[in-house]
Amino acid sequence: MLEALRNFLGFKSRPGISVGEVKDLFNTKFPGAIRPGVYEPPKLRCSRWILVRGPALGSKHHRGTLLVEAKSIEDWADGHAKGVWSTVQAEQSAREFLPTWIQGSDPNDESVSIPDHDMLEVLQPYDQDFIVKGRIRLWCPDCACLHESVNCDTHDNERKGKTSTWVSEWRCPEGHVVHLEDNEIRWIVR
Repeated sequence: MLEALRNFLGFKSRPGISVGEVKDLFNTKFPGAIRPGVYEPPKLRCSRWILVRGPALGSKHHRGTLLVEAKSIEDWADGHAKGVWSTVQAEQSAREFLPTWIQGSDPNDESVSIPDHDMLEVLQPYDQDFIVKGRIRLWCPDCACLHESVNCDTHDNERKGKTSTWVSEWRCPEGHVVHLEDNEIRWIVR
């Protein structure tokens, strides 16, 4: 099926589709799917820590604050900017600017950088990856201290008809709940 789609869209006969080819495809055949927008890069220099999740960002699901060490995701940000493309222009511009912002980070500045909305749209989907790879610090309000790990769990997994639901839960190493969220996916099956 992928081969038929590639031929229909006019791609050369080789495995895979590059990010550049996807971008060109949308620009030429589906320009209406691209959401225009202008990205204004942050004027402040990136500090050692980047705020990715927490109540300071208005999250109703997070009691704790998840910080990522900027230099620890430098290679990820560079690869992500080259290997991922979005139809949301402001988000894509933020993705492409992120490596430059991180490269200029000050590892001696212990303050916390708060990314703008578009940059958060790039970072937040990867919070679990940052946790698993140990690139984070977690502020627990109950412990009133920073931890170097988070215990992530899902429970109450259920599938009813075309809907799957589950609960995501993060706990600090002492067992305090710092994130609790109900999740739902509706499957479109033909």
